[in-house]
Amino acid sequence: MSFETRSPNFYHSERQELASTFAAVIDAALRIRELATTAAQQIDDDVPAQRLYNASAVEYIADVENTTRKALSVNGVLSEKLWNSWVAIVNREPVPAIVRETVVQRCGRLYKVRGLHPNKYFRLDRYGSAPRYREAVAA
Repeated sequence: MSFETRSPNFYHSERQELASTFAAVIDAALRIRELATTAAQQIDDDVPAQRLYNASAVEYIADVENTTRKALSVNGVLSEKLWNSWVAIVNREPVPAIVRETVVQRCGRLYKVRGLHPNKYFRLDRYGSAPRYREAVAA
């Protein structure tokens, strides 16, 4: 009987990838929450256009929050301790290392599976729309 063994470097690189995904998703969500919800008309062409909070931004925030709730659920029930730790991590507050690692790995894994990395989520295909949107419309 043979067992497939993986080197410790494999697990280390996987943990790093999940932590990177977690950081990218949280940074994108924080940037989106800073967007303006209303804008005034720009008369001066030299002033850059203001970025607005739009439908795709709302969908992204909802997807991140729903995925986070799913990732931090234990036996189908949201763990308040893990949820509060996630909020603290997002707000850049100190969290015990073991709890931080648990939250980052659980959320990072599900963020990756559900395609929430901003480079993947907001990517447009050659037709000018997000592939996830075209698939949802076709269904």
